[in-house]
Amino acid sequence: MFEANWIEMMHRIDGMKKEGAWIIVTNIYNPVANLNIPSTMDRGVENVIRNMNKIIEKYAEEYGYQVADIFSSEVCGHVQPDGFHPDQTGQQIIADQICGE
Repeated sequence: MFEANWIEMMHRIDGMKKEGAWIIVTNIYNPVANLNIPSTMDRGVENVIRNMNKIIEKYAEEYGYQVADIFSSEVCGHVQPDGFHPDQTGQQIIADQICGE
């Protein structure tokens, strides 16, 4: 389902993109990497995220976008108290990945 939705979204964006515009997307980080969840669940989440990231990478050339790798960054160590959303430092890590530091 993710792949079909990704293709549809990128097709729409590509159709609206102005000449010369760059598209930069982030891949997906593991928001539960630092939570104390059972290892089997953690591996399951990690596998789902890795598969989604493969799909994001797979279509980069076809739709002409660049992928900023936040999966391999330290953003998962900088989240808000909800344990999922990046805090200010996490947001800066993402911005640095997008802008190329």
